[in-house]
Amino acid sequence: MRILGIDSAVKVGWCVGPEPRSWGTWSLPPKVNNGRRLLEYSIWLNRMILQHGPDTFIIETPIMGGHRANVAATKLLFGLYAVAQILAAKHSLRFLETYPISLKKWFTGSGKAQKPQMIAECRRRGWDVTDDNAADALALVAFAESQI
Repeated sequence: MRILGIDSAVKVGWCVGPEPRSWGTWSLPPKVNNGRRLLEYSIWLNRMILQHGPDTFIIETPIMGGHRANVAATKLLFGLYAVAQILAAKHSLRFLETYPISLKKWFTGSGKAQKPQMIAECRRRGWDVTDDNAADALALVAFAESQI
């Protein structure tokens, strides 16, 4: 079993597991329209799938924010999610998702865990991560392992 976990945002966290785990971050191109960002993300994500050969893909479910939500950010997150679904289908990967609050609760014991708590839990598990995006991706892979 090989799992690719993606924490989608302007700075994308990724993790491949179970062992040996590898992780990191990749940034969407700045100062371009969302169409270009989604295209670059699809090229990068396709390359990650081909390079690491996962059979399972996991991502956080995007959620609609409240009345103060940044509309542009919401559009981008749903676009990234759609690209991930398309590529998972293209490569016949099992597609898993979980809500951010559920992941935080499972990983740290608190659905309200903040970025430093996610990083601290990764370190407690022996993963020397310094970036919250990669920490979320590590948590996603660990969660997927527990579900399969």
